[in-house]
Amino acid sequence: MINVNTKTNTATFQNKEFEIISKSINNFESVHIELKDKGLLYFLKSDVTIDGNCCYDNYFKDFEKFCNEMNFYQYKELEPTDWYFIRKQETGEDVPEIILNERLAIRSKYENLKATYQS
Repeated sequence: MINVNTKTNTATFQNKEFEIISKSINNFESVHIELKDKGLLYFLKSDVTIDGNCCYDNYFKDFEKFCNEMNFYQYKELEPTDWYFIRKQETGEDVPEIILNERLAIRSKYENLKATYQS
């Protein structure tokens, strides 16, 4: 069991307080929390509380909703250039480098938004 304090960016684990270096969610089932001087730890979401009383479950639901929204917006941004890949498959004509870079930038933007949400 671990308690995350969002105000101080610390976590209490094994009756000791540690600074949180990073935290992330894996498939909405487990939480990875890196603690200073303790390393990377893995928890089931049910074993994590926030600020002593808020279950991590609520955060997971919010994060899942956020990810679904970001996936939708990413899809909408990528959709206008999808035809280049259909053409590539049908005719063998290469996808222009500028389109590949544009799509990579779109994907990076949404991955960064998701990562920012988690921190």
